[in-house]
Amino acid sequence: MYIGDILQRSRNVVAAILFLTFAALFFTSLTMKPLESDSGLKGIYPADIHSQESRRKAEAEFYRERDAQLTPKGALERYSACALILSLGVLFLPKLTALTESIRSRRYRQISLYVLIPASIVAGEVLVTSVNLDRMMYPTWQDNIVVNWFATALAAVTVAIVLLPFFIYSLTQQSVVRGSSSSRVARVFSLVLLSISIPLFLVALALGQAQMLLLSSLLAIFVLPGTDYFAKKGVG
Repeated sequence: MYIGDILQRSRNVVAAILFLTFAALFFTSLTMKPLESDSGLKGIYPADIHSQESRRKAEAEFYRERDAQLTPKGALERYSACALILSLGVLFLPKLTALTESIRSRRYRQISLYVLIPASIVAGEVLVTSVNLDRMMYPTWQDNIVVNWFATALAAVTVAIVLLPFFIYSLTQQSVVRGSSSSRVARVFSLVLLSISIPLFLVALALGQAQMLLLSSLLAIFVLPGTDYFAKKGVG
């Protein structure tokens, strides 16, 4: 049996264990309510809706009561999402970074990731906020949800702009030759982004923040080819 076959089977086993972990956590969360009781939250409202001080006091009271009523459901959902992301990453990452990858496959991957990275930022925030609104995790009088979504969209656009030079470079290069000036620039850029995405990944995993975990994973996969690890050896 070839070592490659052993490694592939090991990846499949790890991915299967992570997927079973996801399923166990997620289905356990389905048996729970997000809050022990929401009756106390419904009675909390600013004495003067037009007074910022009154609104702040009511919000502080709301969040204290909400935190006191929280069940493990939210944490189970977050960690189950993290397990699912890790399962898919373990299963597909070796294929995405294969040395024998064709130019067409590499370009298709880079285009897909360039779209997915900012889209995941916006979609994740909208999904989480929408679910939490339905579960009464925010005060009913809070009116800055759309503003937060707009700020998230601006953050996604900023990320896309920052990644644009590397994205163009990755599409225009037929191959990366180790030691060339262009590959050195791409390598430095890639290593900087990796130095950001790896700590984000670890923090997200520890805290069960699936949005951050997904973003850091996509970012790492996006810039990994630019590190020259899979580059062709230059002559001389």
